[in-house]
Amino acid sequence: GACRALTFQYVATWFPDIDKALQDSRVDRVEGDVYEWLLDHAGERFDLIVMSLRHSPWSQPAPTSRIPCNSRFYAHLRGMLEPHGLLVQPASTVQTPRHMKRLMALHRAAFEGGSVWPMAHGLDFGVHDGEELDGKHMKPPAVTLVSSPTQFDPYDVDWAHWQSAQVEAFHYTPSMHHAFFVLPAELQRLLDSRPPPGIFGQSLTGASAAESISAPEET
Repeated sequence: GACRALTFQYVATWFPDIDKALQDSRVDRVEGDVYEWLLDHAGERFDLIVMSLRHSPWSQPAPTSRIPCNSRFYAHLRGMLEPHGLLVQPASTVQTPRHMKRLMALHRAAFEGGSVWPMAHGLDFGVHDGEELDGKHMKPPAVTLVSSPTQFDPYDVDWAHWQSAQVEAFHYTPSMHHAFFVLPAELQRLLDSRPPPGIFGQSLTGASAAESISAPEET
């Protein structure tokens, strides 16, 4: 309990914007064991599940340093998603390629018939000054998996909706969107994952996707 309370205190101190969002009346803040909560709420359905649990093989084994890596757990998460819902999960970095490949296989098995897209990005977590490139614990790029029970193309974006929402993002801009889903060649081979079809000007149905892949210009 003290650890969970400290987490929210840390957010309130260092991330006031996130803390403000947590205080919104539409937000239900739950303090508890995430695994128990998932089992107790199996009948609920969500549009988005962000699983930010970190796999830390350099730490002593504990519920906070290991991610369940079995098909039953991921099938359970899929069952809690709406048909159009998304499961977003960090899949480690190229420092632990076997773990990354294993998570990719679990997502593909759980979301068979749907979509699993890996996106590559820089390290924005757990890196201290001078450790960005030393490869001691993590080595860029990091990979995050975006999975859905329904097939979708991550380049098919309603940019008008994005602009109207006036989202202020720190690690993301529309101009970066396409690059995220084009993995380095070695990761494409490791995960057997080519870029989404939208980058080639076609949608999942084969129709032209030229309009849908044009991000708005930034000002």
